[in-house]
Formats: sequence, structure tokens, C-alpha cells
Amino acid sequence: MEGQLSFQTRAIRTWRVMACLPFGKHMVPAEDTPPGELPKQRVAVSRIPTVVTEAFGRKVAVRPYEDPGGMPPLAEGVELAALIVLLEAPSADVALTNITDTLEAVIQTLSFQMQQAFTIVQLEVLDVTQPVVVGEDREMILYPFPTGYPIGRFAQSVELGSIQTTLVPDLSAAYPPLDRKARAAMDWYIKGLAAAFSTDQFMLFWIALEKLWERSGIRVEVPYTVQRCGHVVEHCPICNASTKKKVFGAGVKEYLTEQFGLEPQLAKELWGMRQMLHGAKDLDSKEVQEISRLVQIVRACVATELKDQFGLAADQPPFVTFGVPAVAPQVALGGSRKLTGDDLAGLLS
Repeated sequence: MEGQLSFQTRAIRTWRVMACLPFGKHMVPAEDTPPGELPKQRVAVSRIPTVVTEAFGRKVAVRPYEDPGGMPPLAEGVELAALIVLLEAPSADVALTNITDTLEAVIQTLSFQMQQAFTIVQLEVLDVTQPVVVGEDREMILYPFPTGYPIGRFAQSVELGSIQTTLVPDLSAAYPPLDRKARAAMDWYIKGLAAAFSTDQFMLFWIALEKLWERSGIRVEVPYTVQRCGHVVEHCPICNASTKKKVFGAGVKEYLTEQFGLEPQLAKELWGMRQMLHGAKDLDSKEVQEISRLVQIVRACVATELKDQFGLAADQPPFVTFGVPAVAPQVALGGSRKLTGDDLAGLLS
């Protein structure tokens, strides 16, 4: 009892974070093959190293994942790698928050090396504060297989009650043909519906939005402003011609407020997130959370305009709205479990 209290009452404890990544095996000839001939048989070999190294300022281990039992069978030719990091933190959730950037950086490096977009299909944060004994109950958080833990670029969100459609589609509905730009907007919108992750959805829905803006006729023109001093020159000092020019960003924001009734501040936020498309905004965890909120607004605007192009009344489905709660499809299980020999053997040693 005294041993248990010694680690449970510590302000800072040691946590083992283990992320499981699906690795595809490498196919090699089962035996030597003469030059110019195809191998008669191939076998799958592992590509997962067993290594402990320094990465991004932390000690990180990678090894094949050893299933303690209960893991569903994986697809043929796929195995799980265990990415393990130890860190000190007051609680499991704080440990996970503090290690997320390191996990993202390591996985990004692995993804580029292997030319495969790795996702975390299972993640566990486990208390391994010394002293540890096999069979001892320790606190943990588990993001179970297969949805796992969403790192930033693969974040997902599901809005609750924001989409309403007809129960059964009407294949006889005669929608009028769309013009070229509206048809292009529809193409990008459907691509957005097929995208799995919030960042991809935002980019695709935004392209659709800009296609619709192009055909709207809503433009904002401003006179020339001298960059060095900030003075506005409304007319050319030589020929007196107007210096007004169309401003892309201001025009799109005007479209959002005038066409869809969005507040100017919200239109500004959407335009700010749009800068992600060409790298002016970093794709960090904070921005990804904002995308999950903003993506449904862009989708609702595009869907509303496309309905109008099809001649559908506002009170006809489909209805796409925003402002409702959203949840991530991943789940986390908290509690405790007994330590195993593999838990202790798998520490960074």
C-alpha cells in the first residue's frame, strides 16, 4: 500500500506514450532468381526497425508492436509499429498534450522517408512511475484501434444535426444544367464531401466557394495606396485616370457578408484561414481546431448557393447549416489496467 501511495501521490509522474502506426511489409523474392526471370514466389518481410534514438529533443523508441490480445486482424501485408516516448507530467492528459508536437514531428519524418501517410491507429498513455511491478494497477488513457488518436493534419469532425436530406432521393428530379463555373463549383464540392479530414474539406469547399464568387459579380475596388507612406492616390497625377483596382480578398469577404449574411468578423476569419492554401498560415494544432469550426460554414455557403443554382427553394432539402456542436469520431477510454512484462520490457532501455 505504501508503494502505491508513493507514485500515486507524486505531483509529477512518468508516463509511457505508445502510438501504433500501420506499416506495409516489403515483398521480396523467396529464393534467388536467375537474371531476366520473374520470381516464382515472394514473401513479406518487416520494415519496422527496433531502435532507440534521440529525435526532436526526446528519447524515442520504435519497435514492432506486440499485441497482448484482443486486436482485430490487420489487412494482409500490414503490421503495427510501436512508437514509444517517456515523459514527466502531472497527469495523463497533460502528458499527451505535451508530447503531441513531438509525435507529429516524428510521424511526419517517417511518412516522408517511407512515402506513406502514417496515422496513429491506437494510442495509450500509461503511468510507469518507478517503482513498478508486473500486475500492478496503473492509470492509463487509451485511444483504441482502429480510430486511434488524430494528429493535427488528420483531424476529423462530425457536426451533430447540421445536415438534413430527403429520406429517399428523387431520380426524376429535373435539375437545370449548370454553367461552367457553377459546374466546377459542384465538382469541387463533391470532392469535399469525399474528403476524410477537416483540412482537406476546407480547401476543397473553399475552391468551390471561389468559383461561385467569380460568377457572382460582387467585387470590391479600392484606389492605389503608396506602400512607403500610406497615402491614397485616387487618380493618376498625369492623366487623371482612376487608380482603382479589384481586391481579391475584400471581394470574397464582401461576397460572404452580402450573399450569405455572415458577420464581417466571421468573413475575416474565413479569409484568414484561406491563407493556409498557399502556406501563409501554419497548419498547427490550434489552426486545425479552428478549421473544424470553419469548414462547416464554408460548406453551408456553397450548398446554399448551389441549391439556388438548381432552382431549389430555401425550404427544400438538402439543408446544410452551421453553428451546431461537433464531435471527433475518435473515443478515449480512461481508467487503469494491470502492468504486463511487455510494458516494463518496452521502456526506453
